[in-house]
Amino acid sequence: MNEQQQNEFQLDDGTTGRGLAAPRQAATASYSYHSNISSAADESSNLLLGLIGAVIGAIPGCILWIVIGYIGFVAGIAGYAIMFGAMFCYEKLGKTLDKKGIIICVIVTLISILFANVLGYAIEIYKYAAEEGMEPSFFLVLINTPMMIKEAGMLGGFLLNLAIGYGLTVWSCSKFISSMFK
Repeated sequence: MNEQQQNEFQLDDGTTGRGLAAPRQAATASYSYHSNISSAADESSNLLLGLIGAVIGAIPGCILWIVIGYIGFVAGIAGYAIMFGAMFCYEKLGKTLDKKGIIICVIVTLISILFANVLGYAIEIYKYAAEEGMEPSFFLVLINTPMMIKEAGMLGGFLLNLAIGYGLTVWSCSKFISSMFK
């Protein structure tokens, strides 16, 4: 690659430039995930490995979601971390992040947020049961958490937290996702 090609850059709007103005113009351009999104004519991703990667990549964001929830907040940054991790690992294991991969990552993110919310409630229920002198298994509490949420009258709060979480995730990821389809 010669020096002229190294100084060339492309902005989100499709225009190209080169030279010393590149850092200034690149700094004002919106951030976009640098991935090789393949079209139907290009190489397709490995769907199974990509799905496994997306699930693995969502785990750190789920942990962040639970930690932030434990503090008493719902934060879009955790949803963004789930989405970014899912896409990053989908691309690493699936070989390329195509449009079907993005859709799979969105679905994995939505399910991961639901699971992280349920898991957060399960941890709280388990802690409460332990403080009351009961000795349930965590797995048993986790399986029964949806029923316990409903019976304890916490369904409204759970659904509100879930809606806020989804809303903040959509808000924090909207530009990120839209840049993937350009």
